[in-house]
Amino acid sequence: MPPSSSPPLVRRELDAFLAAPIGAYAEGPTWLTWCASPQLAGSVFWGAPSRAELGSIARSWDHQLALRRYFAIMDLRGLRAVDVEGFGLAAAYLRTHVAHYAREVQRQILLLPSDPAVSALVAGLPVVLGYAHPWRAFGDPEPAFAWLDHPGARETHAALEQIASSAADQTATLHAMRHALAEAPATATLRSVSRAIGTSTRSLQRELGALGLSFRDELRAVRMRIAGERLRTSPQSLKVLAHSLGYRSVARFVEAFRAHHGRAPSEVAPR
Repeated sequence: MPPSSSPPLVRRELDAFLAAPIGAYAEGPTWLTWCASPQLAGSVFWGAPSRAELGSIARSWDHQLALRRYFAIMDLRGLRAVDVEGFGLAAAYLRTHVAHYAREVQRQILLLPSDPAVSALVAGLPVVLGYAHPWRAFGDPEPAFAWLDHPGARETHAALEQIASSAADQTATLHAMRHALAEAPATATLRSVSRAIGTSTRSLQRELGALGLSFRDELRAVRMRIAGERLRTSPQSLKVLAHSLGYRSVARFVEAFRAHHGRAPSEVAPR
């Protein structure tokens, strides 16, 4: 940690963190946002954040709007994939606050994931958004922190990176479950998915509960992600699509789709 007299950052739920972010961090299943001081803040990402998680991540950045002349660290090295719609939500949030960043961010570093496609996506975002503050993207943290030139930043980030690494280990089951759900969205059940990933139904429910998640919500999210992708890339009748995702009627599918995406399937499919 940065100077030994500084206490470790404390974990707070997101609302509490936003109310009092200094010296604290908040985390979700695939992300961690922290604020060590009024001049140093950052985020760490891992896995494949869902649309809902990316929405929470964007909300967690609200605390930076009260910071002045600060340094920022965005560690994306653990990312494996990015939900397209969720990424759009995060980009829209950042676009809204570009002027604030231009005034208040002294320097920002992006630590890029090893996957070339994901790396290109996140590294290109500041360019697309027109970032005017000093920022640079790096694959190696050593030159990144040398360029950032903030005393204590390296040590602070290392401590938060350890917390994020532990959290990533805890969510390995979540990633395996989401993969199993995507493999059989129409027929997946708690029992079948538990068997597929080599755990018991009770253990899976317990791990999801510890993350504040439920099997039902995860199944719905996977179905809706697949629905959005298929509507955009391989048009098919709503009846066929609904049946392939496990919905007994088109009406139920349309209702679920509208509740999740905020619009009807017909508004997503290319015309």
